[in-house]
Amino acid sequence: MPGELEFTAHELELKGRWTWDETRRWSTQMRLGFLDNQDNGGGYFDYDRYSAGLQVRYRAPSWSVRGELRVRWYDYAVQASAGPGSDLRHKTDLGFNVRGDYRLGRKWTVYAEYDREMTRDTLPASDYHANSVSLGVELEL
Repeated sequence: MPGELEFTAHELELKGRWTWDETRRWSTQMRLGFLDNQDNGGGYFDYDRYSAGLQVRYRAPSWSVRGELRVRWYDYAVQASAGPGSDLRHKTDLGFNVRGDYRLGRKWTVYAEYDREMTRDTLPASDYHANSVSLGVELEL
């Protein structure tokens, strides 16, 4: 449609996983990424995002627990942080997640998860903190 805003995004992610013992109970996963986002307008929503994450996991026969730290940096190509003539907008997201799973049988799992995300932004009033807690049951088909 004429005048419709569209985005083109190109993303690259490198991921490595290591196990630390013969029984494969302890593992670590690391991610590094880059995303280039472009809009079809004046470039107001154009940004580059750099990301990194580290996850540590322990698996026992009927339960597992994992923790993850993640960070993302955004550099905006056109958006200013205040008004015309101000510095360009930059944003940083920091996150932490922990999750525990317990298998009730071959196909049923219960879990508990906590997630914390914080954002620091040069755009006024865009900083935020979010906490979420999830409890649930999963069925594997």
